[in-house]
Amino acid sequence: MSFPSGHAANSAIVYLTMAMLFTQIRPERHAGIYLVSAALLLTATIGISRVALGVHWPSDVVAGWMFGLSWGYFWVLLTTSFRKK
Repeated sequence: MSFPSGHAANSAIVYLTMAMLFTQIRPERHAGIYLVSAALLLTATIGISRVALGVHWPSDVVAGWMFGLSWGYFWVLLTTSFRKK
């Protein structure tokens, strides 16, 4: 019932997708590194806290991260294809 972790998936969807999309708006390399690093740290912290609290197995969290990453990557690919046109 807990597979995949909704908290891990939602944190990856929201924070990583926002960071990746904002890097398209802000072309400065330093801003992109900061945004993606902060999003990765926040996403990792949320996932690790789910395991530490004992509410999820590590496989649940990793599956949530993979789902969230694939969802975010899909939207980044979609927006970059529209920006090129």
